Parts: sequence; C-alpha cells; structure tokens
Amino acid sequence: MSRWPSWSGWPGRLSPFGRSGSDPVPVTEGGFSYITDEDLERSLQQNSSSSDETPNPNRKSDVLVLKHRRVSYPVHFKGGSIDSGILTVGDIRDAAAEKLEIPFQESERIKLFYRGRNLKDNSRLAREEGLRSNTNSDILCVVGEPPKPSPSPTPQQMQPPTPKSPLGKLDEIASKFHTQLVPECIRFIQSPPEDKAKLEFEHKRLTESILAQVLLKLDAVETDGDPEARQRRKDLVKEVQNMLSKLDEVVK
Repeated sequence: MSRWPSWSGWPGRLSPFGRSGSDPVPVTEGGFSYITDEDLERSLQQNSSSSDETPNPNRKSDVLVLKHRRVSYPVHFKGGSIDSGILTVGDIRDAAAEKLEIPFQESERIKLFYRGRNLKDNSRLAREEGLRSNTNSDILCVVGEPPKPSPSPTPQQMQPPTPKSPLGKLDEIASKFHTQLVPECIRFIQSPPEDKAKLEFEHKRLTESILAQVLLKLDAVETDGDPEARQRRKDLVKEVQNMLSKLDEVVK
C-alpha cells in the first residue's frame, strides 16, 4: 500500500518549503490518502480501455498498438485477419517480441494486457479477447526478467565419482554407526525412560534404525574375495549384534 500526502487542506499555490506570510499548516494522519492494489488495478483497466478504438472501415491492414515503457509500437497484420479468426494471441506476442528485440524463444517473458485483462493463452483468437479488425486497439506490454544462465559445472562435477572399494563402503557404514547411533544407544541404556510406553518406543526406534541403516547395508557389501574386507564386515556385524542385545536387556 502506498501513502500519498493530500494537500487539499492548503489553499493557494503550493511550495515544498512552506508559504511565506502565514503559519504552516500541521500535517496530520487525516491529511493523507492511500492507494491500494485495487486502485492500481482499476487505474490500469481505465487506461487500457481509454485507447483509441475509432472504427476505420477503409483500412487495408489490421493495426494494433503495442505500448511498452511509454513507447508505442504500431504493428500491422493482414487486413481482416482479426475478424476472420486468423490472428491469435501467440501471433501478437511474437510481433511484440520482434518489436522489442526479444528472442522468440523467450517470448513468454512478454505479458500482454488488453483492457486490464491478461492475455495468457497463445492459442486464443484475438477476436475472442475482444479485438476487432476495424479499430485501433492499445495493448500494454510488460517484459519480465530474462532467464538466468545455468552455472557451469565445476571440474569435480564433470568427473564421474570414483567407485568405493569394499573397505571404503564398510568404513562409511561403521562411521555412521559409531557417530550417530551408538551415542543414542548409550544414552538409552544408561538412562532409560521410566514410562513404559516411551521405553518401548525408543527401543523400537533404535533397533529399527540399526537394522535398516547398518545391518542391511553391511549385508549388501560385496567383499569381492578380499579377506581383510570380509573380516572387517564380520567384526562390524558382531559389534552391531552386541549393541542390539544390550538394547533388548533394557526392556526385559
């Protein structure tokens, strides 16, 4: 909402520095008027509907006047193309793109307004939007921002990720288990909830998290015959099972 001062309470010629020979008139809240979004939309509709639409039956072409940033661009189409249902909103948008020197592939940046109505659908006929062949009609053009270019990929993004070795996969699973799940399990074991429902809920949550995030992932790791990786997986499975047993002891 915009605030504009209303100077109706000050007679005579106005000056931004006050009037000489008289006391200044205090400005109060009642001395302001407000312009709402509805006022702006109504003004747009009035300006659009006040365009020059004088019939001219002798014209040889259909003329539309595109207005952008206080500049008018007359565009000519084949005579009678509007009334005959040949001209579409998409044709008008393309003509606006040519006049405003905007690439055709970016023509959707152009918003067309006729009598305050947004002409969105390129497939709509011009006559369906109220345009006529024998009148000059003003169409307001508003151009949106151009699309931002996509950032260039970094060298790291351009390179395919290096496949992890079996030991690398096992280390990643072990790290998640030790840094995220084990601390929660220890807190639960040392200070289990007194409420039975909360106790069972936490036990179930921790147990299912370990099964899904650790044991199932360990089972999916192929050791490829590497004895070190096979032993490492075996040790991790044993460690995880021991933790599950401790969790079960709490709820017995």
